Amino acid sequence: MKTSKIDIEIVRMDNDYNIHLIIKANIKKRNIRLLIDTGATHSCIAKHIADDMAALETEDVDKLLNLNEEITDIEQKKMIKIPRLQVGDFYINNYFYLITDLTHINMMYENMDIQPIDGLLGSDILLKYNALIDYSRAMMIWQK
Repeated sequence: MKTSKIDIEIVRMDNDYNIHLIIKANIKKRNIRLLIDTGATHSCIAKHIADDMAALETEDVDKLLNLNEEITDIEQKKMIKIPRLQVGDFYINNYFYLITDLTHINMMYENMDIQPIDGLLGSDILLKYNALIDYSRAMMIWQK
């Protein structure tokens, strides 16, 4: 089993109790920032990233995740299959990500002088790759 360690940026929002965890990643030689969101059921990619990759395969969310019509914050209820997402020396291949609008999060970040994010790393991927978050060393450990 391959193990990989990835540095985490710990972003303190307005106090020591409100933190966000960010990792750097890469899609097709494009550097992106992903918010680690253990409460997100499925990983997401920002609409502006998906738009730049328009030639890639997209699917209806309903078909893949069996979601109902009550889901409103997912952009057009679509997913995009990203051939390769690189996080450090770790690769996630041929995975479907929800396409979502992260404008509201990035506006909050901008008001706090925090760099914008390009997606969310959800519990689906964290569970699949047995991710462990080591807060004391500001790193995430993956196993494949």
